[in-house]
Amino acid sequence: GQRVSYLQFFDIQGNYRLEALLDNYIQHPDQPGRKALFEAHEKCQVIQRLGLGESLAIFPVQSHGRIAWYHPASTDLPAEMPLDQWTFVRKSFNYLSELVIMQQWDEAQDFLVKLRHYQLKEGGESCPSAVRFRSEIYYNQLSPFIGLLAKILATVGILLFIWTAYQLSVGRLVDPPLVKWSIWIIIYGSMLYLTLMVILRWIVSGYVPLSNGFETMQALAWIVLLLTTLTGRKHRVLIPFGLLMGGLSLLVASFGGSNPQITPLMPVLHSPLLSIHVLVIMIAYSLLAFMMLNSCMALILSRRSAVGTHLEALSRLLLYPAVALLAIGIFIGAVWANVSWGRYWSWDPKEVWALITLIIYALPLHCESLRCFRSQRFLHIYLLIAFVSVLVTYFGVNFFLGGMHSYA
Repeated sequence: GQRVSYLQFFDIQGNYRLEALLDNYIQHPDQPGRKALFEAHEKCQVIQRLGLGESLAIFPVQSHGRIAWYHPASTDLPAEMPLDQWTFVRKSFNYLSELVIMQQWDEAQDFLVKLRHYQLKEGGESCPSAVRFRSEIYYNQLSPFIGLLAKILATVGILLFIWTAYQLSVGRLVDPPLVKWSIWIIIYGSMLYLTLMVILRWIVSGYVPLSNGFETMQALAWIVLLLTTLTGRKHRVLIPFGLLMGGLSLLVASFGGSNPQITPLMPVLHSPLLSIHVLVIMIAYSLLAFMMLNSCMALILSRRSAVGTHLEALSRLLLYPAVALLAIGIFIGAVWANVSWGRYWSWDPKEVWALITLIIYALPLHCESLRCFRSQRFLHIYLLIAFVSVLVTYFGVNFFLGGMHSYA
């Protein structure tokens, strides 16, 4: 649990301490602790590349009609480079280091301005635009607040869930004006923040941010808050559900995305069907999460028949679009799979569990044939337990079963 320095990863002879462990885990990948070991190794590699200057590919060079970017320690510079340009690429950072050591900040700033002018002159259209440049700065400044927002939404959601359950138990669901306005300020403020974060990440990455676990959890939080704003005024009971699910989604995102790298997409993800498929599935999952929390509320207030009837009607109302969107999402995913992998269905663990989830949630739609689903209590217990299939589909498959969807 203690912090270590980069040098502590090497012994007195300069041998890399993790090398033997890495070889062992490569031969025995099922051993526990593999993920933590490879994360530590990755951090060491990042520090090493940065120290050697290999991560600072900031010098564009035009050669044979193309532009390539090099770092200060590059040994493969084009042979036809002019001597003054070669000297600038290979020696300029040594000059900058001397200025920093001597604390000549004005001269160092002038050098960085000249470097920027050189990039724009030689890099041309390969340079990031000014909008993308500023967007990444703003994104890095705002991203640390995701964890704080997650805690706020989760805390307010839990408290409001308890308050709503109490109000329904006494037959009076009316919020004081201060509570009402505070809730909507939190919802709209969170929506504004998440919308800004999604837009900034979209600009920086160049693609719709729906390609990994961090981005989909952030999108899920945005979707549940949007659904809350659209339905919360008519169905007050959905407001604590939206706040709670939004907070939990961001909490998962902050846990798994403490370093959410923005990297180029894998070739299989270069498809507009990706965004449509993930977006439709996330909306379906949001509705299923609302139904799960609604069932929790109904079971807590099971002794009040009037409240139970209202919550049952709400669950059945949400069930139809949820199942329809889940089916549409699977269909779009199959089309995307055919385009990317050459077949519509491959019995991948993710596909199998998505189909299982669809079948599980389709059963309550047939209450005429399956009479057990006419029971209010049975329906709520079923919908509560059924959400386990959603958790297995999203988290269980990604972290334990793998398959072709392991990049998600």
